[in-house]
Amino acid sequence: MKRREFLRGTLSLGAAGLLPGTGLANGLAGNVPQEVMSDIYYDSATIEDLRIIAEQGDTEALFLLGWRYNKGEGVPIDYVEAVKWMRKAAEQGDAIAQFNIGLWYQKGKGVPHDDTESVKWLRKAAEQGHAVSQTKLGYCYQYGLGVPKDYVEAVKWYRKAADGGCPSGQNNLGACYYVGEGVPKDYVEAVKWYRKAAEQGEPTAQLNLGACYYYGKGVPKDYIEAEKWLRKAIEKSTGKVTMQAMRLLQAIESIM
Repeated sequence: MKRREFLRGTLSLGAAGLLPGTGLANGLAGNVPQEVMSDIYYDSATIEDLRIIAEQGDTEALFLLGWRYNKGEGVPIDYVEAVKWMRKAAEQGDAIAQFNIGLWYQKGKGVPHDDTESVKWLRKAAEQGHAVSQTKLGYCYQYGLGVPKDYVEAVKWYRKAADGGCPSGQNNLGACYYVGEGVPKDYVEAVKWYRKAAEQGEPTAQLNLGACYYYGKGVPKDYIEAEKWLRKAIEKSTGKVTMQAMRLLQAIESIM
């Protein structure tokens, strides 16, 4: 049996907003992985084969069976069945399964929407070091989703994700430093974390870093450097991130 883990899809953690007078995205994670898939290869594994193995309690088979019902791979899409099998994998301690169950409770996918239950499962995965869950849990604390709003706790989880190299966690930690939520306001520290995420290709962080160069926040004002990062943001983003980046680029063109 061979297991390969990879990311599929993206999740926008919040609606893009503007910080007053800056044009920076308001504490957004930008795009982070939506549903994390674990590909499992069995020799000639059919859905019936997987079910037999899953019913014996095999965590890998439980995960994949849930995933196939989620995506309609070899079976009709059935979110209730997806949750049933994915939950069994989560209960056996699989961090990716725990993340997916937490996400599905937040989205009301196969289960009623329940932010408290979502946080329960995200926390289980986050405590195992799953960086995307750490970012998502930080977001829940930042905005009071399923837990009381707590900026210090949000920063704690963003920092864990950021230290683990998660670009969305790095971007969100930078945003906390920019606005002074849970940490003292520090533009230099904000730029540090925006840059780490931007260099990994995180579009919202690229927008934020470009805006810092445009406004001279945490770095000397530099329109050329601002333009560089704003154009990178546009290359990989859509929607409000693109609109904000284009607005700043137009402002730079009018100056230069």
